[in-house]
Amino acid sequence: MSTQERDEAEGDMKLAEAELHLAHENKQMAKLEWQQQSSLLNLRTIRSPFDGVVVDQLLYPGEVVEPSGQKKAILKLAQLDPLRVHVILPMAAFSKIKSGMEADIKPETPIGGRYVGKVKTIDRLVDAASGTFAVFLEIQNPKLDVPAGVKCRADFPISVDGNKKK
Repeated sequence: MSTQERDEAEGDMKLAEAELHLAHENKQMAKLEWQQQSSLLNLRTIRSPFDGVVVDQLLYPGEVVEPSGQKKAILKLAQLDPLRVHVILPMAAFSKIKSGMEADIKPETPIGGRYVGKVKTIDRLVDAASGTFAVFLEIQNPKLDVPAGVKCRADFPISVDGNKKK
């Protein structure tokens, strides 16, 4: 190979190395810009902590929401799976209901059906005027068969005054 050809080949190689280095730098810059734009998008994205349906919209497009300012609600959501069942029981059942206990939940018609609910919370405050207390159960509702807000009947495996409690 002649000296001139060798010098041309070395020049081409150095030019290709410089172009490769520039391409790596451009790739790194594009990656950093993508990360910055993704972060900006995440600041403008609203995510719910659970799957549910929108019950009420409190703010509308064009209204300003300050990320560091007062926490204003944007939407009111309802969680439909699991459903929370609120049961009022007589004070005589207070010591018999335990957390984790199962009960048969029967929604009124036209929904109908039978579901198993588990006691999640027992209200430790008894209403003296009515002699009742509240119990909160959860039923699984993966197919959203039961709409929220339907009246239900709860049958617990306990007896109050010799009668099976319903």
